[in-house]
Amino acid sequence: MIKKLETQLYAGVKWTAIAMFALMVALCLLQVISRYILKISLSFTEELSRFLFIWVTFLGTAMALKKQQHVKMDMLIGIFPSSLRRIVEAAVSFFTLLIYMILVCSGIGVMAKTMDQTSAAMNLPMGLVYAAVPVSFTVMILFQLCEWLSRKEEVK
Repeated sequence: MIKKLETQLYAGVKWTAIAMFALMVALCLLQVISRYILKISLSFTEELSRFLFIWVTFLGTAMALKKQQHVKMDMLIGIFPSSLRRIVEAAVSFFTLLIYMILVCSGIGVMAKTMDQTSAAMNLPMGLVYAAVPVSFTVMILFQLCEWLSRKEEVK
């Protein structure tokens, strides 16, 4: 059941990032066409593309965590004897989760403070852009917890 939840969460994040990336590419193409062919400049395309890029970056970070594609200190962990290696890996995993939780709380604070600020071209609340931080780190927390629970099930 945990693997199914994790798979569905990953698929949702992946398809959201793909849709945002496709929209970002379409907006950039629209901007080029409107500027060089139609000789008009659309003000919202650059701003929305930038906001989508921020979201895609943070969602991609969560996806990389799920696939274990982040840079690790394998060499550092490798210097420990095998009896201590699991303890060190567990400690690193715990502190990583703690940092994610701090970033979620901080991100929510920044998001709340910037909800009344609006973007220049589209008048979108800037809190929507900053929401990428707590959303992506919440997803990372969920991926981390799913990994722990699946490891626990494997041990049984």
